[in-house]
Amino acid sequence: MDKAKFEAALHNVRTSWLKLGSQLEDLEAMLKAESTPGQVAKQCLDHFAKTWEARYRTKLIIASYPGAIVQLKTLLKAMTADELTAAMTRYLSSNEPFYASARHGLPMFIKCINKFTAAADDGGSFLEAAPADCRHMPACRTDVEHTRKRARERNGVQA
Repeated sequence: MDKAKFEAALHNVRTSWLKLGSQLEDLEAMLKAESTPGQVAKQCLDHFAKTWEARYRTKLIIASYPGAIVQLKTLLKAMTADELTAAMTRYLSSNEPFYASARHGLPMFIKCINKFTAAADDGGSFLEAAPADCRHMPACRTDVEHTRKRARERNGVQA
C-alpha cells in the first residue's frame, strides 16, 4: 500500500472515530436522561438569540452562524451551561463601541469570551491556565500576568 492511500485510510479512520466519540456522548446522556451536549449547546444558542433579539428588536438569523453548535459544544467542555449563558448575557449587555459596532455577533463573543466570564471579574481568565514555569512570588495566575511581569523585569521596571 503506498503512503497516500495509507494516509487517506488513516484520515477516514480518525474521522469515523471522532464521530463515534460524539455519538457515544449522546448515547450516554440519553441513558442518564440528560440533555446531550448538542442539545445543551442549542439551548445556549437559543438564549443568545433571545437576548440579542431583545437588545436589537429584530430577528437573529442563526443560519448565518454555521458551526455555532460545534463551537459552543467546545466551550461547554470548559464551563457549565449556566456560566456560558451568563457570559453571553454580559456580552450582550456591553455597551462598548467595539462590540456595539459589530452588533454583538456570536463569532465576536466566541473570540473574546474570556472577557465576559465570571473569572474575568476577578481579573483572571476562565479559559487560561496558570503558567507552568512561573517563579514569581506570589505565582502569576495567568500567562498574560506572567508575560507582563517578565516584560517589566526585562525593561528594569519594578512591580
